[in-house]
Amino acid sequence: MIPLKLLLLSATCAWAGKLTNIEGKIAMVTGGAQGIGYATVEALLRAGITRKSQGVTLVDLNITNGRTAARALNLKYGNGRVVFLPVDVSNESQFEDAFKITLQYWKGLDIVVNNAGIANEKNWKLTGDTNVVSTVVVGAERFDIEGKVALVTGAAQGIGYATIDALLRAAIRGVTLVDSNNAKGESVAKSLNARYGPGKAIYIQADVSNGDQLEDAFRVSLQHWKGLDIVVNNAGIGDEINWKSMIDINAVGVLQGTLLGFKYMGKHNGGRGGVVINVSSYTALSPLFSAPVYTASKSFVLSLGRTLGHPIYYEHNDVRVVTVCPGLTQTSLSESELARSVSISLAPQIIDLVRSMIEHAKFQSPQNVGDGIQMVIAEGSNGSVWVIEDDEPPYELDFPDRRTMRKKAFTYAP
Repeated sequence: MIPLKLLLLSATCAWAGKLTNIEGKIAMVTGGAQGIGYATVEALLRAGITRKSQGVTLVDLNITNGRTAARALNLKYGNGRVVFLPVDVSNESQFEDAFKITLQYWKGLDIVVNNAGIANEKNWKLTGDTNVVSTVVVGAERFDIEGKVALVTGAAQGIGYATIDALLRAAIRGVTLVDSNNAKGESVAKSLNARYGPGKAIYIQADVSNGDQLEDAFRVSLQHWKGLDIVVNNAGIGDEINWKSMIDINAVGVLQGTLLGFKYMGKHNGGRGGVVINVSSYTALSPLFSAPVYTASKSFVLSLGRTLGHPIYYEHNDVRVVTVCPGLTQTSLSESELARSVSISLAPQIIDLVRSMIEHAKFQSPQNVGDGIQMVIAEGSNGSVWVIEDDEPPYELDFPDRRTMRKKAFTYAP
């Protein structure tokens, strides 16, 4: 006997697939993160909701499943086809807010599929509220990069350059490159303007650890573009020997860039809101023994983003703070630069271990990180943390409550 759930799933897919008037329409599907709801969203996308002005709002109570489903569908059918709203289908005012957000984002709504439901006879009121009332919690709407202005630090090479390239491919209006290497910065800006059109990129020399220089770069950028929407604090170095300089760039530089992002994009200060992307590292999640100070500096960036991502800051500034943690990424480190990136003062044999690790490590391309950052700018919610590694798309982290990580607890003697 075929299970009822499979029969319903097949019927739903067949229903959506046979519709002939879906092309050009906007849909909203509740309970869309899995099962019948997910199959319905996918069937709608296959049936013709494919152009930029068309799409599906996926609503679901499970935030992790919802975001995962939306990312998977956007990767498969085109970025921006699906927007996710976290859903609790038992609150009428929240449900109406979800409709309002959908209408505002897509500029229309044609199809509503009320699929969300549970089976719980003991908690009959919850079941009734979920299955009959059909209500939604407000979620974050997608950030449209087209026509926006960005400032990227550490922009002359590597992840910074790849991020700018991805933003220009996404039809951003203009980008400000900030880097301490004057010759390289000017050359990169010139090549980007030749590739994407005159006036798409400008270069400003600045040392991010110098607060005055960095603020001057923000001011010049704002004056040139008449606005600012995206800040990517990417500049960073690896230098365990000159660790104070590394902290000034990796930690202090990112902090100063974040605060300037709030200052020049915050609506309370006359800005139009925006997004701050802070580039941390996988080492903030999996500490690297050979780079203790680097790991600590990137852990600072991670904690900064999670705290400044609190709703109280967003409500006042309308500026999202999102953190990305790239995995091992291809660099142009020479043998001498590698030697400078580690310190042998505490363990002389560490340099040989690092060489061995690099020899056997798998590195992703900077382009994958740049593309991932572009996706996170568009989709990442305030305070969220994303890992980009192994040449795969970004994935979001769900941090457990510290109490669930307890390994051992002492008891007091009576």
